[in-house]
Amino acid sequence: MAGTLGYSLGYDWIFYLVCFFAVASAAVVNFINPADIDHELARGGEDRDANGQVGAPLAFGELLNRRDLVIFLISIILFHFGNAAMLPMAGQVLAQAHPGSDTIALSACIIAAQLIMVGAAWAVGKAMAAGVGRKPIFLIALAILPVRGVLFSFTANPYGVVAIQLLDGVAAGIFGVISTIIAADLMRSTGRFNFAQGLVALSTGLGAASSNLCSGFVVQSFGYTIGFITLASIAAGGLIFFALLMPETKPEEGIGSTSALTLHPAPQSLPES
Repeated sequence: MAGTLGYSLGYDWIFYLVCFFAVASAAVVNFINPADIDHELARGGEDRDANGQVGAPLAFGELLNRRDLVIFLISIILFHFGNAAMLPMAGQVLAQAHPGSDTIALSACIIAAQLIMVGAAWAVGKAMAAGVGRKPIFLIALAILPVRGVLFSFTANPYGVVAIQLLDGVAAGIFGVISTIIAADLMRSTGRFNFAQGLVALSTGLGAASSNLCSGFVVQSFGYTIGFITLASIAAGGLIFFALLMPETKPEEGIGSTSALTLHPAPQSLPES
């Protein structure tokens, strides 16, 4: 819709479209019945006493001292560090090798990756319902990134770039689902799920900013091929880090459950310094 309006009526209409959908989204939210929401339950504070009262949320200091949460957040930083700058770099390579084709190719990359992302997210849900653990699913997303970086270093063909970008749809589709599920697992019974979601977003931003900053200096000094290999190496480091240090977070009770509300033993704490 954005492409059609921008092409036929002008670029200003893309922003009008964004405003329309923002208002429409706000209108749809108003159809949610507030009485249907248990806010304590929604934030992961499901432990109640005999009177039905919820205990106080875990203190922030104690929360940040949880080893599993810290490992998970570092893994997210490394994931986006190795991923965020790949597509912009691929677009720059296309602009140099095929002037004029980069806009069309990048548009195709985004649309194709989004379509693949929908299927990947659906597959993640089916896998978890079948009892597959969170860790092997996230490892698949982490393993895709170094492969994608290496492949980008070998081609400047628009069709090749679009095909390689399909891998990003798989990785992003997995991350979009599994990051929320793991955060819910780690925050079970703490009452801090929303805070953990904020930490995930912060880690995503840190990783993406670092990716673009680092790759910019590397490309300027050594070229695009080394830039892609650098990002692939960082992504491979994230894969190894997560594989060796992150435990499985799937609750032992209710195998296959994707709910944030199943009781789960508290994650380990960081050792005292």
